[in-house]
Amino acid sequence: MSGSFKAVFALVVLSLSAAAFAQQMNPDQLKADQQKMMAPLAWMNGEWRGPATIILPDGKTHAITQTERIGPVQDGTLKVLQGRGYEANGAASFDAFAVVAYDSYEKTFSITSFSGGYAGKFMFKPTADGYIWEIPQGPTTLRYTAVFKDGTWTETGENITKDQPPVRNFQMVLKRIGDTDWPNANLVPMK
Repeated sequence: MSGSFKAVFALVVLSLSAAAFAQQMNPDQLKADQQKMMAPLAWMNGEWRGPATIILPDGKTHAITQTERIGPVQDGTLKVLQGRGYEANGAASFDAFAVVAYDSYEKTFSITSFSGGYAGKFMFKPTADGYIWEIPQGPTTLRYTAVFKDGTWTETGENITKDQPPVRNFQMVLKRIGDTDWPNANLVPMK
């Protein structure tokens, strides 16, 4: 590598580093930006319950009662979700936990989900009346589309495979049953 090329390369790297440094936000700016971007999802906060239908691979359906408990943490910069599904006899058959976040530098949302021993960070996109999130699974993508309208939260899961029509595998229809101060209630005191 010639000396002049090294000098130009170093100048380019320094310029990019300076530009990245100039775009850094201080903690107050980050917090304000994240709060602003998370605010449209405030409709999710609270406790929810309703029927859910799981469509099995053989086409049969399985009905459960789905519940969700959702609240903001870290001054509204994150949203935590706990979902549980119950069989008719009251036994819990589904248990999930997730965190929705906004990255102020990347200008993107994500959802980190934990369920059944699996975990992953996935694309999450707020929409005008809800959100979409996706889990890539090889040639198929599992897409969840949520719509909040007239006090009802409807979320539909579909398997999306290129050049094929979507195949529904899940749907829940929830009504808000109350407020919750979870997860901010009963914090461990200093003493």
